[in-house]
Amino acid sequence: MLVLDTHTTDESMIREQSVTYREGLAMAGGGRRSRLVLAVPEPMVCLFAAQSIIRDVFGVDMTPEERVEARYAPTKALLAISERSRGPGVLAALHGHLADDHVDRLRPTPLIQEILQAIADLTKQQAA
Repeated sequence: MLVLDTHTTDESMIREQSVTYREGLAMAGGGRRSRLVLAVPEPMVCLFAAQSIIRDVFGVDMTPEERVEARYAPTKALLAISERSRGPGVLAALHGHLADDHVDRLRPTPLIQEILQAIADLTKQQAA
């Protein structure tokens, strides 16, 4: 098994990398079975960098399972923590907290914009 970091979230680039790496593995593998796993970065993972932030915002500690899931599926982990804690309104509060003036200088960066949009999208999903 080969795990490679895609360094992108662009789906067309990920597909292109998949084809390129799979062809390379097939040529170099000499007929041996191989498995390619492409690791796609998720900006939401940065919300879990300091577990105390999760505790402060959601009012609960992360379970061991959520800690693992946060590394590989941070959006799914965030939804689970939100549902387990104070309910759907927590994501809206988190969105408001991240939009405060003290992060204005970070807002122009693509990563923060993507995180804010993802949280807003999750808030809409939970409201529906």
